[in-house]
Amino acid sequence: MKLGQNQLDVIENYLNWKELVQVDLKNEVLDHMANSIEDRMEEDEVSFSMAFKDVVVIWEKELSNYSSPLIGLLFSGPKMLIYKCAKELKRIYLRTGVIALLITILFTILSRKFDNTLFLEFSRNLFGYAYFLAIGIIVILHFAIRRTKTKSSFSYLFKTQAVGFGFFYIIHF
Repeated sequence: MKLGQNQLDVIENYLNWKELVQVDLKNEVLDHMANSIEDRMEEDEVSFSMAFKDVVVIWEKELSNYSSPLIGLLFSGPKMLIYKCAKELKRIYLRTGVIALLITILFTILSRKFDNTLFLEFSRNLFGYAYFLAIGIIVILHFAIRRTKTKSSFSYLFKTQAVGFGFFYIIHF
């Protein structure tokens, strides 16, 4: 049995009420919930409202409000969104750590081979350019995300982390 548009709207309103507005996750959860409701209606021969209540109980834990120290305790949202963003943030931190380690090793080796004052001036200029490039990319991404007005997991992660990333650079330079 296929659900009608009114029934899909009920599910979508529930997801909006649970503050799951990120398009990528919302569509996935909407599809899973609709399939589960259809299965319950066929197998158990119950009405939409009964099947909906049963499925809501199953999804309640994943859609409950949650925050993570990795993303920031002030930022909360549905548990599945926070888990997805925290997982992606761990990958980003790991890559950043490995790249920082490799750059540190490279600069240590290069500083021993070249004149210290010349190398120090070169590295200051390089880090200055990298700083402006990073801030420029953050600003461009910010306006690109605002222009699309589409809420996604990436836009949530960017919103919660980009400002801190920018302040990190300002403090260290």
